[in-house]
Amino acid sequence: MTDRYLHHVTLSTGHTRRSYREEVTEEALAVVSDLLARALAGERVVLPVLDPPCHLTADTRGGTSLVAYVSLDATDERLVTVGVASRSTAGASHWRWLHEHRVTETQPVKTDAERCPPEPWCAARLEPGIGTVRAAQVPQLMMAIADLERVLAWAWIARTEH
Repeated sequence: MTDRYLHHVTLSTGHTRRSYREEVTEEALAVVSDLLARALAGERVVLPVLDPPCHLTADTRGGTSLVAYVSLDATDERLVTVGVASRSTAGASHWRWLHEHRVTETQPVKTDAERCPPEPWCAARLEPGIGTVRAAQVPQLMMAIADLERVLAWAWIARTEH
């Protein structure tokens, strides 16, 4: 095992963990890399195996960092916003952007906009749409989305290394 990892932070709770590259299979990386490429091309990509059905949209911030949204497919309500910074040239500004561009000002975040983790990092912010998901589905859905966040981050990092 190598020491290669990213900081995976949930802005809404302040929870942080190291996500090692070895935690992501090559198969998962290939699938999510394809989904990411399609989302960056402007496609609204339906995410396989999520219940309730969700989709992914994505954009770059200046070509150096990623912002992606997981939304309910039926209503388009955002569940999670994911930001990824692979290089220090964009990390701090992207971190602040994720804190400043929330759906509502009352939406809680437990992290500090001025205390960016070292790059690479993946930051997830829970969105108000998560409250519309049936309570029994939330734990399993959130675990699946957290896995997606990590693989998405490693897919972005692989994409920006070339």
